[in-house]
Amino acid sequence: MRKTLHRFTMTALAAFALLASASVAAQDFPNKPIRIIVPYLPGGVVDILGRTLANGMPKLLGQSVIVENKPGAGGAIGTEYVVKSVPADGYTLVVTSPGIPVYPIFNKMTWDPVKDLNHISILVDGQLVMWTNQQAPYNNFNEMIAYAKANPGRMAFGAPGLQSNITMFIEGMKQKFGVDVIIAPFKGTAETRVAVITNSIQVGTNDIGTATQEYQAGRGKPLAVTGPRRVPAFPNVATFAELGHNDFIFSFWLGLAAPAATPAPIVSKISNAVMSIMQTPEAKDAMAKSGLDIVATTPEGATKRIYSEAAFFTTVAQKAGIKPQ
Repeated sequence: MRKTLHRFTMTALAAFALLASASVAAQDFPNKPIRIIVPYLPGGVVDILGRTLANGMPKLLGQSVIVENKPGAGGAIGTEYVVKSVPADGYTLVVTSPGIPVYPIFNKMTWDPVKDLNHISILVDGQLVMWTNQQAPYNNFNEMIAYAKANPGRMAFGAPGLQSNITMFIEGMKQKFGVDVIIAPFKGTAETRVAVITNSIQVGTNDIGTATQEYQAGRGKPLAVTGPRRVPAFPNVATFAELGHNDFIFSFWLGLAAPAATPAPIVSKISNAVMSIMQTPEAKDAMAKSGLDIVATTPEGATKRIYSEAAFFTTVAQKAGIKPQ
């Protein structure tokens, strides 16, 4: 009995010491520069968000913040670098994107991008637009679906790489609406745009800015907004929510994460800082120019959304017969 009580006491003391240590670390955090890893090339929207955070965090946390670009493998290289960084102390962070729940679907991995990260916040959210060229015989989403059903295997939809969230979106659309379309992977948005306007493929799913440029140039026409609300650029284009597809809302998000073992008090401190930054005029202006809405969720909200997307994509992959290689 005494031995059992002794073990219980020692375990409780160890747990208390661990919590006390984490609390002290959080109080002292940060006491050196913080690094934000951007797992993509400089200049894109992911990089813009990373640098927006880096510009604002010193004022709130009292330490300089360095942005490092570590591109490659659709963001997996930079993300893995952060997942495996030691110690997990909040000084190495990563800007996350919808690729997070997609990586394990296509690749056998020694790490889990969903579970091995502490998701601090989903910071911004961007609705996407499905669009086509001016020659297309359909003018909205329902007409496009009807055309696809009448012409199985004859329509191609563009995706920025085969292992992308857009690929999973198209696979999900095929299953939900019972259409047989081809997924055409491209290296990036520029190639997809050219392919759509030249009718090499028939449909693109891109950010609002891309679709707007092609529409204003007279080369493209929007079919639907994949999110829950209409966008000013296309006030007459219906959303998936309005079309009755609330179970199929799809958007592009960006967030911030730390290694999974990062102490909760430190995560909370970073979360409070970035949520404040995203409400500044500078951040609002930078995100508006990129066509993104600021959401700045809590860690709990970010985790819930990412796990939900991972479950959805996994189900779609299983039905499509996609297996990690």
